[in-house]
Amino acid sequence: MIQNQNMSIDGFLAEYVDHDDLSSQGTLPILVEEDRFRRMRGDRKKHHISGRIALGNLLGAIQGDVANIEPGKGGCHTRNGTLLNHWSISHTDHGAVAVKSTGPYPIGVDMEPKSRLVDMGTLDQIATEDVKKQTPYPTNLETWMAIEAVSKATGYGLSISREISYSRGVWKLRGESWKVDFEQRLVGGVYHLVSIARLITEAP
Repeated sequence: MIQNQNMSIDGFLAEYVDHDDLSSQGTLPILVEEDRFRRMRGDRKKHHISGRIALGNLLGAIQGDVANIEPGKGGCHTRNGTLLNHWSISHTDHGAVAVKSTGPYPIGVDMEPKSRLVDMGTLDQIATEDVKKQTPYPTNLETWMAIEAVSKATGYGLSISREISYSRGVWKLRGESWKVDFEQRLVGGVYHLVSIARLITEAP
């Protein structure tokens, strides 16, 4: 548990979309990058659209808004060159989730079906031996999801996952500390786990 009263963590808001909801979708959502979307095939198109619908709804996006992922900053929502929100999205074969920070700091999210199994060989790809020993979670899936949420919040993704460490309730990366929370959601008729990583900062 994090008990230092001099520390602060932003809140967050979330929006969920089931793939079943896409049947009524006519035109492409505002935040879809058309050129990139046209090059996608099969389920990737469905995943991309559901994520962008969730994100657009959550951000209240309008035509001309930009939602990019920037290294070191994570998801950034800008309007006329002004940063409005930090965001993150995740999707599965059943639906998508978008989250945004209620404060000025980055946020990361990962969503996976509860039934997904992550074996030790798979976890080895992104987690150090120390993290595997220190992790507070009972399953490899939760450890994977915590690491992924933190890495997405930074904008670098899993390429920096093995730099992430864990100690006493806090995930750490490059001098910054992160709190990861989990919640359970029914998405597309399937129970999912959702991990949300938020930056721990000094309270004003």
